[in-house]
Amino acid sequence: MVIPAVGAHDGARDRAGRRPRSAMPQGLSDEQLVNRLAGPEVEAAISVLYDRYGRTVFGVGLKFLGDRSLAEDLVQEVFLKVWRSSHTFDASRSSFSTWLYRVTRSAASDMHRKRARNVRQMPDGDPHFAALRDAAPGRRRSWTTPGCPGGCRRPWKGSARRTAR
Repeated sequence: MVIPAVGAHDGARDRAGRRPRSAMPQGLSDEQLVNRLAGPEVEAAISVLYDRYGRTVFGVGLKFLGDRSLAEDLVQEVFLKVWRSSHTFDASRSSFSTWLYRVTRSAASDMHRKRARNVRQMPDGDPHFAALRDAAPGRRRSWTTPGCPGGCRRPWKGSARRTAR
């Protein structure tokens, strides 16, 4: 059930034909706002929901992902999912804040998995890491040229000065 907007600005629109943010009364419940996401007042409804829950979603994302940039991306992703899947919200099963938390947690888990999948694990014996290993005292450091037959070991930069003394 969609409830018509109440207020003095019901007919007011900007040049692009959108209702101004103030046209959506702040006193509407979350459930009423979710119902309006499918109608012409979608921008005002999502704006009010963002104002109410944006910081909370950001905080959960920051705690879960540990990165401000990823948490900001999460906020955008979550509110996009709220808009796209508002029809799946059922007020008889849970409150909007509980549903939003589940959407947030799911999106954060997806982002975390995606980020972990993009970080490739390198085997310990990889020649690219030969230069990063600590050399024993007195040993000359060297690094391996990738793609060179037999390893083609070259002196580590700066190691010639240390050993020449």
